[in-house]
Amino acid sequence: MNFQEFFNADPVIVVHVICGLCAFIIGPIALYSNARQALHRAAGYLWVFSMILLAGTSFFIEGLKAFGRFGPIHLLSVLHFGQFLRRCGRFTRAT
Repeated sequence: MNFQEFFNADPVIVVHVICGLCAFIIGPIALYSNARQALHRAAGYLWVFSMILLAGTSFFIEGLKAFGRFGPIHLLSVLHFGQFLRRCGRFTRAT
């Protein structure tokens, strides 16, 4: 596959791949930067945002159809959203 075929693909697939690459590149920066630096926080927010988009766009990509329109990979997206919502509740509560 060359770049021309990639950019002629379905826009959902293009967004999905770009978000995946962004999360792949930004993840180690968020993990290995000092937790007290602004870089750590910014990289973390960008990683979470790209992972949410990555999981969200996966529902519009049809591949292995095991359960109607959905396949086993969509279970990971559901688990990701569940984990995200659980973590959001932990950090938004007043202590």
